[in-house]
Order: sequence, then structure tokens, then C-alpha cells
Amino acid sequence: MECNERVLSFIAEWFDPHPQIVKQYLLKYHCNSNEVEMRDIQTKRSFLKKTKIPPSLKEPDFFVGANILLLSRDLKLIEYADSVTRKLLEDVDERTVCVLPPALYESLGDIAMTIERSGFTLVDLKSTSFGDVEDVEVAAGLLRMDPRELDRPEPLVAMSFRGANSISVVRGLVQSSSFAGIGLSCPSNADEAVAYANFFMKKKSRTTATFE
Repeated sequence: MECNERVLSFIAEWFDPHPQIVKQYLLKYHCNSNEVEMRDIQTKRSFLKKTKIPPSLKEPDFFVGANILLLSRDLKLIEYADSVTRKLLEDVDERTVCVLPPALYESLGDIAMTIERSGFTLVDLKSTSFGDVEDVEVAAGLLRMDPRELDRPEPLVAMSFRGANSISVVRGLVQSSSFAGIGLSCPSNADEAVAYANFFMKKKSRTTATFE
């Protein structure tokens, strides 16, 4: 996507290890000049004046959910900061989630590569085990599985992808693959995609691990 004379604005978070708090910034990325400026949201003070960033960082690296290493700070872009950025990126920023059962652990790399070769970006990867009956029932409902199939110690692996029409295209890829019959699941519409993301990608518990 070209963004001539455009500025992309995001709310960025950074965990400050010294006071052990999460700070939020308004981050503006200037596409043409590859420059960034930041303002502390709480104090409303300038944190970073308009500054050139490393050439390794480009416009496609800036999207909701992205982790940006800037000034030795690992910033996470958590939401759009204005309607212009939302309008520019919302279509290409559509998210979907694929969930793999233990039987497909060894095929994880092949599945991710197949989807990425179709033009989508792997945003996040998590493994999730279920600690109570309620979680098992919610997961079974989303995946259209018998709850007894999830009553096991091995975790499920969830992968989040972004890209234009990712929900329908990735689902088509999954349904036409040999993995669909082995339990590879993904949402069929936008509402399901939100439910998958909220449950499998955002669920926080001591049994959930994140792969960097």
C-alpha cells in the first residue's frame, strides 16, 4: 500500500522495567520520510521529536499488534490513533486465527509457510492448555469439536495471520488442504475471527505459553 504524504498514527505501549509500569505513547509514522515521532499520552509531553528510523523498518511493519524495536524499546502497537489510519489499514489488517491440535505439531512449519506464501503475515503464535471445564467447553464450541477431544494435557497451538480478506482466503486454504481432516480449524466469518482471537490469542493463564 502506498501512503503518499500520509502519516500513520498508533497507540503504542512500552513496559518500563524500572517502575514496573506500562506506558502509552501516541506514535506517528511518516511514510515518505521514514520518520517517527512520539508523545507520552499521560503527560502529553513530547517523548521523541520527528526522527529518522532504521531503514530496516518500513511501512508494512506498522500495524495493530506489531512489535517495533525503537530506541532500544520494544513497543507494541495496540490500536489505531485516528480514523485516517484506520481507514488506510483496516482492510489490509484483517486478522484470522488457525488452531492446530497436537496431531499437527510436526506440520506447524508447513502450515504457516503455506499461508505466508499466499501473502499473509504471521503476527503471533501461542500454545494454550485448558485448566477448567468451562474453558474446554468454550474451545470445543469454537472449534466445533467434542469436549472430550480437548480433555488432554497437550496444548493447542494458535497462529494469528493478517492480510486483506484473510478470514475467507485462509479458510479456503485450510479447507482445501489435507490438514482440515486432522483438526486444523479457522473462523468462517468476522464474528468468529474475533471470538477465536479473544479466546486463543488473548487468554491469559499460567498454562499459556508464547513462542517468540
